Amino acid sequence: MIHWQEIKESHPGAEAPSPIFWVDLGAALNHYRTLGVPRTASSQAIKQAFRGLVRQHHPDLHHESSRPASEALMKHINAAYSVLRSPIQRRAYDASLDSY
Repeated sequence: MIHWQEIKESHPGAEAPSPIFWVDLGAALNHYRTLGVPRTASSQAIKQAFRGLVRQHHPDLHHESSRPASEALMKHINAAYSVLRSPIQRRAYDASLDSY
């Protein structure tokens, strides 16, 4: 996803939500890493991972001062799920990964 430092720079005064996980910037480019599932994950596993992350990181569950950080994380989580939940989009995404 993204590093806390990037959120602090774009949202001065924001506090990190807790609990929260941070992964390297490469994960922002990989929807599977964002959701924490392998590329071979079933649609059900992707859905479960998404729901678990939403329960953990939804902005409404965090103090107002950490809301910008939670919103930034949720944008990445939602983007990953929107691609991986659709069989057509997922196939196109997998093909794009294979081309690199």
